[in-house]
Amino acid sequence: MSNKLCKNCGKPPLAEHAGSVTSFFFQHNYCQCAVEQNIRANGKEKGHSKSSPLCSNCGKSRPTNKRAGSFTSFLFKELRCSCPGPSASKERTQTAHRLAQKRQFTESLKKQKLASGQPTTQVILPTNTIIGGTYRILSQIGMGGMGVVYLVEQTSLHKQFALKVLSPDLVNEQNWLRFRAEAKTMASLNHPSFVHVYDLGIHASSIPFYSMDYLIGRSLEEMLVEEGSLKLEAALNIFIEVLNGLAYAHRNGIIHRDIKPANILLCTTSGDTQVKILDFGISKLISSDASKIQSMTLAGDIFGSPFYMSPEQCAGEPVDTRSDIYSIGCALFEVLTGYVPFEGGTSLETMIMHQEDKAPQLSDVLPDKTFPKSLEAVVAACLEKLPRDRYQSAKEVVLDLERIREGKEIEPSSPAYRQLYKAVINKNDERAEGEEEEIDSELSSTKLAKTISLSAAVVATAILVIAGVSFFAQPASKRENTAQNLGTDPLKLNKYDTEIDGTGLKKVEDGTEFYSQMNNGGNTIQFNFPRNKSIGKIGPVGSRLKLREAQYTVTFPAHRELEFYPNSNAFDQPQIFNSFRPFDLQKLIGPLEMGEHVEAKQAMPFIAKLAGIRTLSLQASNIGDDQVVYLNQMPNLKTLDLSSTKLTGRGMAKLKRIKELESLSFSNNSDYKPMLVALQGSEKLETLSLETTDPPLAGTEARLIASCKNIKRLNLDGSLASDEALQTLSKLPKLEFLNVNGCAISRQAIENFKKSYLPRQVRVFFSKQTIVPSSEVFGGESPADWISK
Repeated sequence: MSNKLCKNCGKPPLAEHAGSVTSFFFQHNYCQCAVEQNIRANGKEKGHSKSSPLCSNCGKSRPTNKRAGSFTSFLFKELRCSCPGPSASKERTQTAHRLAQKRQFTESLKKQKLASGQPTTQVILPTNTIIGGTYRILSQIGMGGMGVVYLVEQTSLHKQFALKVLSPDLVNEQNWLRFRAEAKTMASLNHPSFVHVYDLGIHASSIPFYSMDYLIGRSLEEMLVEEGSLKLEAALNIFIEVLNGLAYAHRNGIIHRDIKPANILLCTTSGDTQVKILDFGISKLISSDASKIQSMTLAGDIFGSPFYMSPEQCAGEPVDTRSDIYSIGCALFEVLTGYVPFEGGTSLETMIMHQEDKAPQLSDVLPDKTFPKSLEAVVAACLEKLPRDRYQSAKEVVLDLERIREGKEIEPSSPAYRQLYKAVINKNDERAEGEEEEIDSELSSTKLAKTISLSAAVVATAILVIAGVSFFAQPASKRENTAQNLGTDPLKLNKYDTEIDGTGLKKVEDGTEFYSQMNNGGNTIQFNFPRNKSIGKIGPVGSRLKLREAQYTVTFPAHRELEFYPNSNAFDQPQIFNSFRPFDLQKLIGPLEMGEHVEAKQAMPFIAKLAGIRTLSLQASNIGDDQVVYLNQMPNLKTLDLSSTKLTGRGMAKLKRIKELESLSFSNNSDYKPMLVALQGSEKLETLSLETTDPPLAGTEARLIASCKNIKRLNLDGSLASDEALQTLSKLPKLEFLNVNGCAISRQAIENFKKSYLPRQVRVFFSKQTIVPSSEVFGGESPADWISK
């Protein structure tokens, strides 16, 4: 690989004009590694098989109904599965904030490169170069993973065009096929919603290029950043045009596969605003004569942008036009609310959410805003998990959006109408469920012996005996917490009110030092947080939409495990963590804005006292090797994310329970090899994330990873050094997902890797460009020979 490409992702560095409009043709292919490293958050996905009554994680029985709050289920809670579901628990990030953060880091990277004397752009062709005997280069206006875009002038007509050139570093048979397919796909679409392509050729017998319309405008992503979510009427007008363009593409046998706000451009021509759909770099032909091109995208390959990918696309399964409809649903959701419907801490986590999590409603993320019920139903129909449950064509969506724009109700024949019916049924089910829970509560609050038969009383006695056995079989610290759950808290917490002042936690009224107290006979847990400032967000594990500000009084069901997202107030005054009981929390995730200014390391002595923590994420914080001594004091750690910290592999090797971890993220850290040696032979590890290792993982390191036989999910983004290292990893018997995006490996090695697991399929996520030896460029033929093929 050329040293001009990022060693992490294999993509070219940022262009000087990365913020220009035309760069949107390929902006998703710019190197943005540092940006992604800053916003990643770890979350463990624990799968629950819907067909099995036993949890695959803990082996306990899974509840078969929704009455988790009943008295009986409370008594038997130790015998039932309480594992968090596959949902990520990451707090939602507004699009404008997320993208502004990316741009801030982009500028920071460019400044760092300038300061160090590194070039910030990849100059391929100088100004005034004549391309194809027709086009004179005026300036470079964009750069992507597959090449460079120039502003050019047609010498005879003196008309400006955009000209895309395939980077010489990436010229090989496969990339040439993709480049040519992209140009031919765009040229075949004669519709106002698409950019027109004029010429496809070879410059200097080595550099492929094609010319296209030069557009001036803003993408929907830019509008979200600058103006926030769009008004309903404007959004409907835009998406009706987009869907009409997609309907045309679908009729002509083309699936876009990367619909997102960044690829929808609003440009002004002769005073009129037009909507353009950009970037057909990963589009798919579904016609019968497309076999040559489709050999590049076999089943199991994963392409797209994770925030907008359909469930089948995330799983690497074959896609059809209904995959684009799902992406339209994601984009429409984001444009209307300013948030994507699914946002995990990592790309893998987001893709799993697309496959397993229930899609939120628009009003779930913007409860203060009213959306038409018909619109909620349209978006829900687009976001159905199964293609057969979605709209079956883009034109169907257009018809419903036009009716909503005109203030009319959708027709009963529409797939969205079924969503309205389901909403009514679900509301009735929730009402009935609430009535059942009230009955359970009433039964548990009366003397059971006075209202039920003697035989039932015997059963109740047996239940209490079982509960007693379970209670006394636990360690002393756990029994203390269980006693609190049963309503026998010896501290008898009553009034408790606190506030934060300059010295930290201040008691205002009589009470104990703890935030929590048990209420309703042990059925609920109440937290009395500081009044004047929030110290973060808290909620049930796996319930993103139920996160509450950790301020004033907050109450949850006692049987639910809780996760806490401390903010900078908590880390600035870390003694606050002392006010949680040891088993109050099961999951602690550091704030996304955490960086050098947040002293996470000074909070570690206090966090270490939270013995109930099983998931800990302090990624992108300033903790280092000295804090491992505190990690060793946490007896129940199972999931650990310490990516992008000052912690080294040598320090991690001193973690006493390292082989007890089930999930570990240690990306973008230094000296990782001692940690892999310490992990060698782990029988518990299921998820490992090692992105951007330096140096890349070679054969020795791959063998250490392969010795952990229970690994199911492996994220090696930008970290794998060779085809041989990839082949070594094929010895992982339980592997389900592998991310080798941006790794210097060949397409043939990836195919051989997947074949080694047949008949079982392993999902592999990798970048569009595949690195192959230069001797294989164009299959040994001249690039010009491929033009006619």
